[in-house]
Amino acid sequence: MEQQAQLKDALNEALAAEVQRLKLTAAEVNGEAQLSSCMAQQLSINHQMFQMQHQQQNQDAGAASAWPTAT
Repeated sequence: MEQQAQLKDALNEALAAEVQRLKLTAAEVNGEAQLSSCMAQQLSINHQMFQMQHQQQNQDAGAASAWPTAT
């Protein structure tokens, strides 16, 4: 009986350690997924800002060429 109790305790400790390891791994994966999502969102925002800036520059260039120049 004593040996069974020791084996049970050892198994419980091993299982608890494995559960803790899995929790940490899951948290890391979740954190990496969130980071990846944030990076993708930031990339999309940067792309939109670049497009808007490019459009504004084109509008500014078009407006400047529409005005006659003094000679």
